Amino acid sequence: MSEKLVTDSQGRDSARVARAKGITRAQWQDWQASLARFMDAKLAGERIIIDRQFTPPPGGRLHRLTVPVTLDRPWPEAVTAADPNTSESSNIWEVGDLYPPTGVGQREENLVLLNFSENGSWGKAIAWGKKNCLSPTVPRQVFAVGEHYPNLHRELGLDPMWLTGTTECSFDGSRQAADVWWSGAGRGAGLGWLSDFGSPHGWFAFSASELLTL
Repeated sequence: MSEKLVTDSQGRDSARVARAKGITRAQWQDWQASLARFMDAKLAGERIIIDRQFTPPPGGRLHRLTVPVTLDRPWPEAVTAADPNTSESSNIWEVGDLYPPTGVGQREENLVLLNFSENGSWGKAIAWGKKNCLSPTVPRQVFAVGEHYPNLHRELGLDPMWLTGTTECSFDGSRQAADVWWSGAGRGAGLGWLSDFGSPHGWFAFSASELLTL
């Protein structure tokens, strides 16, 4: 037996929610076509991207991009593919066990990059991300940016440039985080103290994938 179709009672429930949010008759009527497209996409199993806007802190900059991320890529491969100039002596090689895979296979990620032109810090960046309901990024996400955007520093007009993942770890007795750097034709990965992040040449990466897709 097939499932029953939506009821009038459910429609009235939706109307009550709309009234509680202050939605007018004109707005509701204007959005009917969008609602129909939303239903068509969901029935077809398509992912829907919501174009939500974000506001940077005073004097700051934002940059948005999408990047394919292999969630379960072995740590050495992830570092090497994204950052071919990473030093063999870098501590980044030693923290793979602190950042286990967050899933299986490849996923398209929506990232929001934040830069403080001045007076930036790790704490300010994390507070801004939480205020905007953004998720912290893990190293494999920023490594993927290095791999697929080798000229990002030129696009953003910063050379050298750093992009920091916003999930910290405890290493060698201190709070640290992984980053990707660009300098001229080179790029690499590193591990730095949280107090080192926030310079005018540094960016912080946040994930908007869950927030912007339905």
